[in-house]
Amino acid sequence: MGQKDHNWTKSHSQLGLSSRRIHAIKLAAALRAGRSTLGLSQTAFAREIGISKSKLARAETAVGGFNSDDLEAALRFFQDYGVVVDLLSHDEVTVRVTPEGIEKLDALFISEAPGGEDE
Repeated sequence: MGQKDHNWTKSHSQLGLSSRRIHAIKLAAALRAGRSTLGLSQTAFAREIGISKSKLARAETAVGGFNSDDLEAALRFFQDYGVVVDLLSHDEVTVRVTPEGIEKLDALFISEAPGGEDE
C-alpha cells in the first residue's frame, strides 16, 4: 500500500464536531439501525415506544433529541427483541443481535412474510 498503511478512521477529537453534535449523531445512527434491524417503520416504532413520529424523525436526523425516558423506552424495546445498542463506547455505536434475538426476529419475520403465519 505504499510507504505506510493508512489509518482510515478518525477519533471524535479529529472530527471537528462538538460533543453535543457527536452524541446526537450517535443517537440517530443507533435509533435507525435498531429500528431497521426490527424492520419497523418510524410510525410503528414511535407508537411502540410512546412518542410521536415527528419526534422520532427529528432524533433520527440528529436535529432533535430524546429525553432520558424516551431513550430508555427505545433501548428497552430493542432489548426485548434481543437487539443490543451500545451508545457508551467513546468512538463507536454498536448494534448487535443476541442469539435469543435472532430467534425472536426469525419468528417475527416468518409471521410477516408473504405466505407466513399471518396469512
